[in-house]
Amino acid sequence: MKHLFLLIIVFAAFSVNSFSQCSDFARREGIALLDTAKYLQSGNFNAEKLSEGEEIQIFKSLTKGMSYRFVICGSSDLPQNIEFEITDFKGKKILFSNKENNYVKVWDFTPEKSQRVLVSIRVPVVKKSEKPQTGCVAVVTGFKKKGK
Repeated sequence: MKHLFLLIIVFAAFSVNSFSQCSDFARREGIALLDTAKYLQSGNFNAEKLSEGEEIQIFKSLTKGMSYRFVICGSSDLPQNIEFEITDFKGKKILFSNKENNYVKVWDFTPEKSQRVLVSIRVPVVKKSEKPQTGCVAVVTGFKKKGK
């Protein structure tokens, strides 16, 4: 019983440390790309540890007429051509794909109507024969300051 309890504590500490590392990465790298002179961080960000071949999806609510900046970046352990695609809520209409735009990490958008969007992030597989690389991926959203 003691060993099981110890194993649970070690696993929990590892999970917290992993999340903390990715949160620090998001603050350091993602918010820097946000350009806080023009955009305010929306108050939250997503930071996940992903491996090559993995994909995550995040829903965001946008307000009509507000200008938004989406920043997606991955740690140096991962391939630098991380894909992100933003679609309507149902995933049917593509609003933006960085795969079609030289894998840029930043996209600015002003919705014509209030809506929820789906942000899909995919880490490509670079070399199938090797162990997949793992690292942090950050998604930071900001909105434009009035008058800027």
